Amino acid sequence: MKIQQINQTLFGAKDRFLNSRQLHNIKIILTRMNSETVYKSDKMVFSSTITNRLSHGKTQFTDTRLFFDKVPDKKQMSGVSLLAIGKTMLVIDNETGKITDWKKPALKCWHRILKDVDKTLDFFNKEYFNTCLVKKHRFSIAGFTQKGADKINNIKGKINV
Repeated sequence: MKIQQINQTLFGAKDRFLNSRQLHNIKIILTRMNSETVYKSDKMVFSSTITNRLSHGKTQFTDTRLFFDKVPDKKQMSGVSLLAIGKTMLVIDNETGKITDWKKPALKCWHRILKDVDKTLDFFNKEYFNTCLVKKHRFSIAGFTQKGADKINNIKGKINV
């Protein structure tokens, strides 16, 4: 009796990538968001205001890099970005354009999702400066510089003695 070989079927997910146009739109959006960063520092303390999220209706683009100061264009494409379109959420690697994680409705096909991603990124790119359509979410952070933290620790050490 002859036994036939069974084809190996891998049930893992297929890797998904953004095309070059979509990746270029992400770079422009991230560069614009980073250019609005306001960083103030003196010798002891610093403060920074960062634009970290864009929204329009049920769509959101979130920058997770959290650069406290402006960075050069060469370093813009690091970390990941989150894109939420309705009930679909994608985690996108900024450097490669690979979709590393996602949550999507079961019956929604990838072709349609990638078409929505293209429309959304194009919209945020074109309407970035239109405050009526695109809402920019910012947050501020303040703290001690290394020199300020050292000075506080020195003072604290003298008080405890």
